[in-house]
Formats: sequence, C-alpha cells, structure tokens
Amino acid sequence: MTQEYRGNCTSSVARCRPWEVAVLAAAIWSITAAFGAARVELNPSLFAAVFSASVVMGALGLRLPRGDVVRVDALAASAALALLPAHVGMTALLLGLLAGMIFARHITRSSLWSVVVDANRHVVALGAAYAVQSALSVDSAMPVVVSAGVAISVYVAVELGSLVIQAALSADSSLLLTGSSMFRSVWQIYLGQACLGVALAVVYPTMGVWVIPVMTVLGAILLNGFAMYLRVKTAYQETIGALAKVSELHMAGRTGHAQEVANMSVAVGRRLGLGARKLEALNYAALLHEIGSLDRDAGALIAHDGVSEWAHKGSEILQAVPFLASAAAIVDCQQLASNAAAEAGSYCSDALLGGAIVRACCLADEARRVDRTAGRKLSFEDLVAAIEDEGRWIPQEVVRVTADAFGSLDVV
Repeated sequence: MTQEYRGNCTSSVARCRPWEVAVLAAAIWSITAAFGAARVELNPSLFAAVFSASVVMGALGLRLPRGDVVRVDALAASAALALLPAHVGMTALLLGLLAGMIFARHITRSSLWSVVVDANRHVVALGAAYAVQSALSVDSAMPVVVSAGVAISVYVAVELGSLVIQAALSADSSLLLTGSSMFRSVWQIYLGQACLGVALAVVYPTMGVWVIPVMTVLGAILLNGFAMYLRVKTAYQETIGALAKVSELHMAGRTGHAQEVANMSVAVGRRLGLGARKLEALNYAALLHEIGSLDRDAGALIAHDGVSEWAHKGSEILQAVPFLASAAAIVDCQQLASNAAAEAGSYCSDALLGGAIVRACCLADEARRVDRTAGRKLSFEDLVAAIEDEGRWIPQEVVRVTADAFGSLDVV
C-alpha cells in the first residue's frame, strides 16, 4: 500500500526530506544486494506477469474518508515472493508500481518525486520479506502455506509501518494516532489481498503462470468493492459536515463551533482511552450536537439555554439514521441533570461519558469565544470554572482532561 502525498521535493534532491533520501538509498542497496547474490536466470513470462500485476495494483487507488489516497499491492508482492528470485521480484515490483502510479497521476495529482519515493519504499519492504523467506527456506519441511503466509505478513508489516512513518512525518503528527487511523481504514483489504497471495502460492504448481492474471482480476474486484464502501463512508462524513454547518447558520458568531467541539471531543476521548468505534461515534455526535436547535431564534445562547429541549430534539433526528444511533444517544446525554431516562439508567456508560465530553467541550469553546471577543485568554482555572458552572454533573476527570486538552493543543 502506498499513500499519495505532495512531497516537499519540487526541484532537486537537495531539498528533500532526509527520510525520503534514506528510502531511496535502502531500496538501491536492497536491489544491488539481491543482484549480487543472484544465481537464477530470468523467466520472462513470470517477470511480465508480476510486472503486469504491479501495474494494475499501482494504478488502482483507494481514497480514505479523510482524503488520503492509498494503494494496496500485497497481491503483487505475494506473486513476486512466491514465484521470482529476489532481484527479479524487486525489479518487477518497482517498475510495475512506477508505471501504474505514473499512469494514475492525472487523478491523484501526486508529484513525480512522491511516486518514486513510494515505489522504492515498497522495494524495501519486499527486500525484508525476501530475507525472512530465505531464512525460512532452510527448513524444507515447512508447508508452503505457512512459509508464504509468514513472508507476506512480513511484507505487510514493514510496508504498513513505513507508510505510517511517512504519513506521520509528512503531517508532523503522532505515530500512534496515525498508525491507528491507517490500520483501522485498510486492514480488511490488506487481509483479503494477503489471503489471495497465499492462495496464489498454493495454486501455482497446478495452474502455472495463469494464476497471476486470475488472482490479479480477483484482487482488482476486491479493491473496487472496498473503494465503493469507502466512497459511501466519505459521503456520510461529508453530509454530516454539511449538516453541522447548517446548524450554525442561524447563530451569530458561531461559525466553526461544531467542528471545534468535534476536534476537542475526539482529543479528550483519546486521552480517556476510548476505542476507534467510540471515537467515531463521539466525533459524529459532537459535529451534530446542536442539530436540534435549528428552530431557535438567532443569537440565543445555545450552549447555556434550554439544553434538555434541543438536545432531545437532536437525538430524535439522529435516531432516524441507523449508523448514527450511538451518536444520537450521546447527543441526548448532553443534559444528564434534567434527563430522567439517563438518570434512570436507560443509556449505557459510553453514551453518558460521550455526552459529558461533548457538553464540556461545548461549554469550553463557548467560554473561549466570549473571552476572545473581549480580548482575553482563558486560564486553566477559568476554563474549569466555566465548565463546572453550567455542567455540575460532568465528572471531574472529564472537566480536567478537557481543560488540559484545550491548553496543551493551544486552542485557548
């Protein structure tokens, strides 16, 4: 898999990031070492088949909901590992990926330099997989399925790890958060291609070279189906973002409030140890936490006035959409003190915690906007007081983490 990004190298290698140059150096070393140890002659038909599979995988891309374009090529790498010696396999993968990604540049709008770096990053991962495969070959009794599975797993681990490092360095973000986001988005398609790769290694003795185009077609169908799923998910998120903006149109001085609350709610949720699915529901709930206030008069203090009424209306709106059911419960739990159902235990602890987080972040953003208008900057103590004044039911841990997150992320 490769992530398309707009690199910093626009004119010369001297302007490139050190890690990009390191990737190229590692790839050149891997191919050179493989050629130095080569003792097998080239099989043109196998080389052409693996090259063609690499072109197809390089040309097909998946656009993730957050906008990144990634390419999953575990199937082409599996064919190289199973059927070609190291020097031939790495060369076929490199040339095929370069051809495929260059062909698709008019869609991805990625720079030529980023294409070269990404293709060579795959070569480094494949070289590591070949090294492990060579170490396993000393045990001739090992089943083909096991050795192929281990080699492909090494390729996936190294390639995905290098992708996470590349994405984190490019965006100057946390490795842990970037890795969690990437893995959550692509693990299903990677698993599917890895399984096809193992099947390719097992079936090759029977089908011969024809197994590569057959598996490539299956892999392309798998990618296309997953791409359709991602497009639907992206459409959901874009629709939610549009609804969040609509909920702010009738309120003066509130532009960006929903997105700010969502960003902070997710940050607080991560600090409190919430998992990926819970964070996704929390993000949706925070974006739409004031959707029930659309019938209110312009200029009303939404964060402080009539919470029970508009939060419950918002929950009823979201409950009509199946995939927003968890978010609907969180929206309704923004007003726990006056919500008899929540007090009676009708909601699970996740919804109650989510509601407390969204409410705390909403109050904090409201206080920040008021102080910004007055030309002041909120202190940690003032931020805690602003949350506690209007949300006495919010757990102290949520209050503290929310205030701390606002300060450490330099939002206040």
